[in-house]
Amino acid sequence: MNTSAFQKTVVQPIRSLAVPLFFMTSGISAFLLFLVQPLIGKTLLPLYGGSASVWTTCLLFFQTVLLAGYAYTHLLLRSVPKQKQLWLHGIILLIAVALSRILPDEPPAVSTREPVFQLLLSLMRYVGVPFFALSATAPLLQHWFHQRYPHRSPYPLYAVSNAGSFAAVIAYPFLVERFFTLNTQEFIWSTGFGLFALACMASGWIARMPRQRAVSMDTDSRHRASPTEHAVSLRMPRMLWFGFSAAGSTLLITTTEQISQDVAATPLFWMIPLCLYLLTYVICFSADRTYHRKFWLAAITVATGLVAAQVFFGNQMPMAVQLTLYVITLFIGCMVAHGELARVKPGPNQLTRFYLWTSLGGIFGGLSVAVIAPIVFPDLWEYSLIWPVLMLLIWKAVSRESTGLESEIRNRRLKLILSAGIAVSSIGFVVDVVHDNFSTVYSARNFYGRLTIADSRFTRCLYHGRTLHGCQPKKEKTFKPAFYYAPSSGMGMTQQIYRDIRPGPIRTGVVGLGAGICSVWNRPEDTMIFYEIDPAVVAVAQSEFDYIKRAQGTVAVRLGDARLSLAAENRINEKKLDILVMDAFSSDAIPLHLLTKEAVRIYRDRVRPGGVFVFHISNRHINLEPLMLAIAEQTDSSAFVVYTATDYENYILDTTWVIITDNGLFIEEFRKSDAFYPWPEEFKTPLVFTDNYSNILELL
Repeated sequence: MNTSAFQKTVVQPIRSLAVPLFFMTSGISAFLLFLVQPLIGKTLLPLYGGSASVWTTCLLFFQTVLLAGYAYTHLLLRSVPKQKQLWLHGIILLIAVALSRILPDEPPAVSTREPVFQLLLSLMRYVGVPFFALSATAPLLQHWFHQRYPHRSPYPLYAVSNAGSFAAVIAYPFLVERFFTLNTQEFIWSTGFGLFALACMASGWIARMPRQRAVSMDTDSRHRASPTEHAVSLRMPRMLWFGFSAAGSTLLITTTEQISQDVAATPLFWMIPLCLYLLTYVICFSADRTYHRKFWLAAITVATGLVAAQVFFGNQMPMAVQLTLYVITLFIGCMVAHGELARVKPGPNQLTRFYLWTSLGGIFGGLSVAVIAPIVFPDLWEYSLIWPVLMLLIWKAVSRESTGLESEIRNRRLKLILSAGIAVSSIGFVVDVVHDNFSTVYSARNFYGRLTIADSRFTRCLYHGRTLHGCQPKKEKTFKPAFYYAPSSGMGMTQQIYRDIRPGPIRTGVVGLGAGICSVWNRPEDTMIFYEIDPAVVAVAQSEFDYIKRAQGTVAVRLGDARLSLAAENRINEKKLDILVMDAFSSDAIPLHLLTKEAVRIYRDRVRPGGVFVFHISNRHINLEPLMLAIAEQTDSSAFVVYTATDYENYILDTTWVIITDNGLFIEEFRKSDAFYPWPEEFKTPLVFTDNYSNILELL
C-alpha cells in the first residue's frame, strides 16, 4: 500500500474520528472517576461503624489524589519531551489496569482510635493508583486536544467531563446500586477502566499525528477560546481560583455531612449533593453567559436566609423539607461559586495551572471540614460559616472588576445585594453558635459524629447530632427505667417476660451505649454487656451520667464495632447471650451493615436457643420493619412490634421496638399482654439486605 492509499484508508478515517474520541474518552474517564467513589465508600462504610464521617474522609482522599493527578500532568507536560509523554503515561495506565480490581479480599483491621488515618490508608491501597490515573486524564486530554486543534477551546471537554461525572452520580444510587451487587459493580468498573485505558492511549497517539493545514480563523471562530479567557489569563487571579473552588468544595462536604447526620449515611444521600455540585460545573463551564451574575447573587442572598432557618429549625422539619432546603441552598451556593470561577478562568495556555489551583482549593475545603473543623469547632458550625465566607469572596471578585464608571455603578448595585447576604449569613452563623451553646453543658466531636449534653429544668440529656440518645431526671438522678426503656417499651416487656419464664441469671447484650440507661434493668445476679464504637460516648456515659456507676450485677463496656465484637466472641465460644438488644438504629445515620443477612447469622450464633432479639427502630425517616420481618424469617422466629406512647409526667418517650424470638413460652406470654399489636399491614413484605447488596431507596 502506497503512502497516498495509507493516508486515505487509515489516517483520514482516524482523523475524522479524533474529535469524537477525545470527547468520548473525557466522558468515560469522568464517569469511572465518580462511579468508583460511592462504590469504595459503600464497601468501607461498614468497617468504620457506618459513620457519616466515612464519606467526608473519602472526599478528602479523592480531592488529594485529584491534586496529585493534576500536578503530575502539569509536570509531565512541562518537563518530559513530547515524544516520551505518551509512553510514560501508558506505563501508569498499564499499572492502573493491573490494580483495577478494587474491592478488598478481606476486611482490613480497624481501630476506633485512629479511624481517619486508617481509612485513608485503605483508600490508597485499594483505589489509589487507578484513581490517580483517572485524575490525570481531564487536563491531559484537554492539553492534547488543544495541541491537536490550537484554534479550538478545550473547555467543551471540561463540560463533557463534568457531564460524565454527573451521569455517574445519578446512575449509582438509582441504577448501579439498585440492580447490581458490589462484586458485579467491581467487574463493570474494572472492565470499563480497561476500555478507557485503550481510548486514552489512542487519543494520545492521535494528538501526536501530523496536523492538517490549519483551519482558517473565520471558519473555526466558534471554537476559539473566548477573548475573556485570554484577558483573564494575563492577570492570573490565582487566589480567586483557589477561593471559589474551596468554597464550592466546602459547601459540598458540609451539606453532605449535615444530610448524613440528620438523615442517613448512605450512597443515595452522598450522591445527591455531589450531583448538584457537578451539575453547576456543567452549567457554568458549558458556554459563556450561562451564569447570570445579578440573578444568582440575589438568589444566594435568599439562600442565606434558608440556611439560617435550616440550622435553627432543621430538627423539627420533615425529611422532605430538610432535603429540599439542603438541595436548593447547595445548588444556589455552588452555582455562584462555580459561576464566579468560570468568569475568571484562563486561556488554554494556563489550563494545567488552573487545574492545580482549583484542585488545591478543593483539598483545602476537604481539610477544613474533615480535619481542621473537628479540632476547632465543638459542633458543625462550618456549615453556617462557609456562607458569609463565600459572600465576602464574591465581594472581592466584584470589587476587582470595578474599572470604569459604568462598571462601578453596576457593581455598586451588586454590592448592595451582597451586603444583605453577608449580614444574613453572618447572623445565621451567630445564631448557630448561640443556639448550640444554649443550655449545653458538654460538647465534643470526633470521627463518629458530635455529642452534646444539654440540661433542662428537669433532665440532663445526651444528643448524638440532633438525635436524643438518653436522659436522666435531675431529681436525685432518678435511677429507674424510663424514656426509651420504660417497662412498657420493647426492652421493658422483654426483660419482664423473660424473667418470668426463665428464672435465674440473665445475660444481656446491648448494641449502643448512649447514657447507659439500659443498665437499670440489670439485677445483682445478671450480666449486661454494652457494645459501643465511639470512645467519646463511653467517656460521657461514665462521667456525666450515673446509670453505669449505680447498676447492679456485672456491667461491661466493649469498645469497637458491635458486629465485629460479637463475631469475635463467637470464635472464642464465649458464653451465649439470653437477650440481644440492638439499640443502634434510633439515630438518623442508620448503620445498615448491622442488619444484613451475614450480620443476622452472627447474632443467631451469639444468642442461646430460645433467646430473644430486641430491636429499637424508632426513626424519623426510614422504615426498618421490612428488614425486621426478614430477620424473623431467617431465624425461624416470630416478630412483634411494640409501640410506646409519650408520657412526660413519667418520663416516657414515644418509641417503636421489634421483638423477635422462637421461644414458644415467651410468645404465649407476650400475646397475653397489653403490648401485643398485630404486625402493620404496610410492612408485611420482608426485605433482605446482604453485605453484597443493599438499597436504602426501598426503606424510605
